[in-house]
Amino acid sequence: MKKEFYPFILILFMISCETEELNNDNQVVGKEVLILKRGGNNTAVLSLSDHKDLLARNSFIVGEMMRLDANHRQHVINSLDPVTQVVSMQTLLNTSSGSSFYDHYLFIARYASMNFDGCTSLNRDINPEGGNPWPPLNPRTPFDPRPSSTNPTFTVLETLAFINEILNNNIEIVVYNPLSTGNIYTVGHPLNVQNTNLGCMIIDSPSLKYVGNGIDLNVCGKYSEPASVNASNRAANQVVVLSRPNLSKGNRYPYINFNITSYLDNSPPDEIPGF
Repeated sequence: MKKEFYPFILILFMISCETEELNNDNQVVGKEVLILKRGGNNTAVLSLSDHKDLLARNSFIVGEMMRLDANHRQHVINSLDPVTQVVSMQTLLNTSSGSSFYDHYLFIARYASMNFDGCTSLNRDINPEGGNPWPPLNPRTPFDPRPSSTNPTFTVLETLAFINEILNNNIEIVVYNPLSTGNIYTVGHPLNVQNTNLGCMIIDSPSLKYVGNGIDLNVCGKYSEPASVNASNRAANQVVVLSRPNLSKGNRYPYINFNITSYLDNSPPDEIPGF
């Protein structure tokens, strides 16, 4: 399959870091655009494209954590405002709660592949070159360590840079129908007034098949796939994880001149809160 990788510039504590290519043709990168930190105190505004990719990737990570771990799912649900169903990423990633949420968010951000439909070696600890670093093999221990010789999706610096962008851009999560079961739909805000956007459907119980034998034994399956997400998903009582910027402390994005809360909601898109 075709791998799409978009280079951006990382200046993190004045360290230059080159992007790392995925080396497995079965991994579908999709919207996994490399969002890199441009400096700890950089006030430059994200481009529209970078911002959209940041939101898409963040919603997918949170959705995967909700699927993989009941405790993380409960952490998200408990953190939501009971009226708006909104929580800031700053709150979710706060390590003072003693939760492992931050560490596992870091893990998923580094290793996970959106829209994964392929095979991974059951013996990748023995034969790491024959398997992808994603998805987790054991659903009971989904955040198991990766073999050091298996290439992650992103380096540690790139992953920390991604998280810094999430926090510096005041990203929040909205979870619609959080108590529902089944597939989880994740989506970034389209950053325009359209009422639908391409997101990802995370399959609750992937159908798996085993191919090969011995050291070449692989498990194959579809774990997530592209999906259009709009108000109909919310109306159908499906779990929807939406990632969007919080503009309560000001709007520094010239491409946002509409009501950011209107997507998947009922408020008119041409009404800007505070204006």
